[in-house]
Amino acid sequence: MLLFPGEEEEYRNKPEWSIRKARQGLLLICPGECRREERPLACRLFPLLPLIRSAEIRVRTDQRARGTCPLVKQGLPAFDPAFILAVEEAGTVLAENGRQRAFLERLSEEQDELRELRKRLGGGGSV
Repeated sequence: MLLFPGEEEEYRNKPEWSIRKARQGLLLICPGECRREERPLACRLFPLLPLIRSAEIRVRTDQRARGTCPLVKQGLPAFDPAFILAVEEAGTVLAENGRQRAFLERLSEEQDELRELRKRLGGGGSV
């Protein structure tokens, strides 16, 4: 999972977890099974993301989750409204911090690029 800024410190000294640098940022490679409270934020939010749309936080399904989560194809109505609200609230809190907001903006741009690429390749883009 892609780590949000500052999360790497939580996992740096845990031998069963590894951190890799990627174009998008830092990726956390998990041991395969873990307690929910040990998971990084992206894993807890999966397959939803808080994205910045018109300067506001909007919850969307993660374009990268289309191949791994069957709920994504059904769109937001497939998710518990309380979960959607929790993701939105998390995004709102994160966006108050400059570093986190910049991360959310980059994540939003990446999601837009993935959606456009999917459209160009004939896979649809709306989720």
